[in-house]
Amino acid sequence: MKNNKGFTLIEVSVAAFLGAMVAYAAISYITYLSNLNSRMTLRRIASNTIHSYAENIRYNLSLYQVSFNNSPEKENELLALNNLPLGISDSVVVPRSECAKVGCQAYFGYIIIPSEFVRNLYQVKIRVWNASGKEGQGWDQTYFITTR
Repeated sequence: MKNNKGFTLIEVSVAAFLGAMVAYAAISYITYLSNLNSRMTLRRIASNTIHSYAENIRYNLSLYQVSFNNSPEKENELLALNNLPLGISDSVVVPRSECAKVGCQAYFGYIIIPSEFVRNLYQVKIRVWNASGKEGQGWDQTYFITTR
């Protein structure tokens, strides 16, 4: 009778292949979670920043320029990625010209449109883009504010 100790080459190959598949799946999932975490962190920071910015506009509207041309074409022109004048770097709003120095995570801009029907009611439309500039990496938030 033969003494069969150890594994065959096929058994070792199958085990190595299954181990590689599990490792690949784990690494892919960890990478996905890391990217998701960075996107969610950026969205949280940007949302907090623009919310405080909108509140600042509410109480100091006279310091900001109000657009009376509220056509969709003009809005898209003013809020195009290349025209967004501000950047967010570690929860601090900086001019976009300084983004090369401080490394901005996102760019944002806004327009203020007065209501045609209600006095002292303004629409603040804020657009935020991830600094990577990839398509689909931006979002809009709209606030309606009243002033005194």
